[in-house]
Amino acid sequence: MRIREMAPGLAGLEVKVRGKDAGVDELARILAPEVRFSFASEKAPSCGSVELSFLEGRIRFAGKVAGFEVGLVLEMLKRVAGHTTLPNRLREHLQALDCPLSLRLWIREGCGYCVPAAALAAEVVAASPRLSLEVLDAGACPEKAREDGVFAVPVLKVGREMLVGLPSPSEVVGAVFSAAGGPFSDHGCA
Repeated sequence: MRIREMAPGLAGLEVKVRGKDAGVDELARILAPEVRFSFASEKAPSCGSVELSFLEGRIRFAGKVAGFEVGLVLEMLKRVAGHTTLPNRLREHLQALDCPLSLRLWIREGCGYCVPAAALAAEVVAASPRLSLEVLDAGACPEKAREDGVFAVPVLKVGREMLVGLPSPSEVVGAVFSAAGGPFSDHGCA
């Protein structure tokens, strides 16, 4: 599917941009007016040339937006816009989560599993107002990746747990509740 053909399904989304990136400028031009892009005059983020945030700032992407990353960002936007594949029972558990939790996904250009991993992570975060997600490019942030113990991608960091590769939706939701201190049925916080 061409990018422009996706725009109607993304209607009403708002993306905030910090930093400068020609890929983001082009994406904003193609998806307008369905997706609103607002450009801040703040300086670029410490990792990558640009930071995109959406879902009221609960999802942040830092890196560059060219080639591979365009598809990754579009898949995340689709999932946030409601193009869901997450089973209802998992979505219901996530909606009942009682405590805030941040997830971090490490990606890298050329990674075959990174786009579906990002889409899944965005969908999980969209299902609960208590969750947030930071997506970082390990190539643009190598020192930070090493600090997190990341040597392969994709890696989804949920609390202290590192899910390497493409986890199933149940694995991600299980890790969320494990980090929150309770099983699916508990919905509690540690």
